[in-house]
Amino acid sequence: LEDIYFAVSKESVDYIRTKWMHSTQIELDEESQSFFRNKYPTLKEFTFFSIECRENPELYSKFASYTGSVVLLEPVFMRDKLASRIERGQQLYNPPEN
Repeated sequence: LEDIYFAVSKESVDYIRTKWMHSTQIELDEESQSFFRNKYPTLKEFTFFSIECRENPELYSKFASYTGSVVLLEPVFMRDKLASRIERGQQLYNPPEN
């Protein structure tokens, strides 16, 4: 199992509080919120959550479906894998000009 941390925009936080990313979802306590806000200063307006589950294709799809409002932060290898997936998709929508 992986401890997975993610951030949710203020526009989507109420939705994610009721439509969980996973059954193990918890909203981090204030001390942990402060820790992650300091660690990720561009996400100061976001709320931080965690889940505990195995890496799987459905989880990546779920995070990708919230691109822009939910940010997968850790573990870094999962964040990088998701970022690569999103970049590949973007290239399909924005092919190079011939």
